[in-house]
Amino acid sequence: RAHASAEPGVLFWDTATRMTPSDAYADDGFGSVSTNPCGEIILSPYDSCRLMLVNLTSFVKDPWTENAEFDYGHFRSIARKAQRLMDDMIDLEVEQIDKILAKIDKDPETDEVKYYERSLWYQIKQVALKGRRTGLGVTGLGDAIAMLGETYGDEKSIKTTEQIYKWLSLASYEESIQLAKERGAFDVFDHEKEIGHEFLTRVIDELTPEVQDDYRAYGRRNIANTTTAPAGSVSCLTQTTSGIEPAFMLHYTRRKKVQNDEEVMFVDDLGDEWTEFTVYHHGFKQWIDASEDPNIEQISTENLVQMSPYAGATANEIDWRAKVKLQSVAQKWICHAISNTTNLPSDIDVDTVKDIYMMGWELGCKGVTVYRDGSRSGVLISDEDKKDQKPKLEDGRHAPKRPETLECEIHNTSVKGERWVILVGLLDGKPYEVIGGQADMIEIPKKYTSGKLTKRCFKTQPNKYDLAFGEEGDEVIVKDVVSVFDNPNYAGYTRTISLALRHGVQVQYLVEQMQKDKEMDMFSFSKSIARCLKKYIADGSKATVSVCTNCGAENTIIYQEGCQTCTSCGFGVCG
Repeated sequence: RAHASAEPGVLFWDTATRMTPSDAYADDGFGSVSTNPCGEIILSPYDSCRLMLVNLTSFVKDPWTENAEFDYGHFRSIARKAQRLMDDMIDLEVEQIDKILAKIDKDPETDEVKYYERSLWYQIKQVALKGRRTGLGVTGLGDAIAMLGETYGDEKSIKTTEQIYKWLSLASYEESIQLAKERGAFDVFDHEKEIGHEFLTRVIDELTPEVQDDYRAYGRRNIANTTTAPAGSVSCLTQTTSGIEPAFMLHYTRRKKVQNDEEVMFVDDLGDEWTEFTVYHHGFKQWIDASEDPNIEQISTENLVQMSPYAGATANEIDWRAKVKLQSVAQKWICHAISNTTNLPSDIDVDTVKDIYMMGWELGCKGVTVYRDGSRSGVLISDEDKKDQKPKLEDGRHAPKRPETLECEIHNTSVKGERWVILVGLLDGKPYEVIGGQADMIEIPKKYTSGKLTKRCFKTQPNKYDLAFGEEGDEVIVKDVVSVFDNPNYAGYTRTISLALRHGVQVQYLVEQMQKDKEMDMFSFSKSIARCLKKYIADGSKATVSVCTNCGAENTIIYQEGCQTCTSCGFGVCG
């Protein structure tokens, strides 16, 4: 399946729980149970994903020259400050949770209704204070390696990567121990539980004798410290490569609408006129600008690429063995895990994907993700693959048979002051049918977010659905829930949407159509359904919008967390 669709990524759970420091405190409630969505933070129940990044390109002295070097002393100093700032952030987080708890106490609902929400936030607060987990990481590694004149993925760059991550870890732990000396260790710290822990022993043994003495005397402030996040949004701000990743592309073409007397280079289907221009990866442009070659402007872009330290080192060019090895040396010094993707050509075989997973496990990675070029729609593919593609007609789809009872999710939403209840029936975790109407017609407490929809006998009682929600033994059943909403127009509208869902129409296409109905009488109802269905759009799904209104790039609009996002410039729109 990973070969076919880039999913699933693999977590090596035994390695993760053995090597993650917080798992030494599993008996205190800090045993790992899952990760955040990108997989870089391994979490225990009720814990929080806190991330902070240090831009590695800031520490390269004399970049793009033969004298380039990485300033480990300055890096260590800033990493220590960042770890201290992360610990401060936990106290700010707790302050905000206290405000939420105070609001819950003042809310007019009964204590029974408020119990679950209050309990949830209280648990989150207690875990934050007991463990004080942080997620300090880096971004811009790909550019930093190029600035040093090294090639991402070769042996020299792998050694540099290990040194950078080692000093990140040592600085983070030095500061965490100093903070414990000043402010106290995390609540459940127990030196005896950490003796013999493979990862902690590796780090502590590299600290100075004085810091080791402080560790034994005062403990650590944070239960686990470091990670490497994808850093996509942050790297748009820093204009660097993302996280541990290499440069994705060194140059590409963008379009923007023609202004005044600009040259028209492209006319779209709507008659809009566009001009095209080349965009360079920021680090690559820096290398060009730093060149002392007087003829640099006469050299073609492709030749410049081959002359640069990025040559052969973009995401789609790096040998997968080098990518996995580089990740493994970084993982050696990281508390949590690393978000990283091994890019593969479209013609790679299934056995190679298996070999990548095996190598990652053997080298001590906590997880591995692969992406085979062209294996997912909605993701950028190479120009070479586009040339070979031929248009094809979509085969008709037969709707899967509805079981008698479906799990459903209950959504309470409001549009322009009108409150709506939307029920989304799920088959294999995907939207299969929608029922809904005005909230005034049915009273479902907001604490109930899931239930079951049972369809009565089709022959004797067509279009009759019963909704059940609540705890077992205290279950509430709403008979013939469609008639309760008492609006044939709404019922007809939801039947049409359900029909489309059952026959495989992708959720994002339905949502986009519903958001266009601004003049219809049922606009509020339509928008409420669209708002709920957005939550079921898979990240990476392709939008129907063909051109980014911000940068003019074509076919780069995908969905991220329900919002349309341009993969070229990062511009986002939430309808």
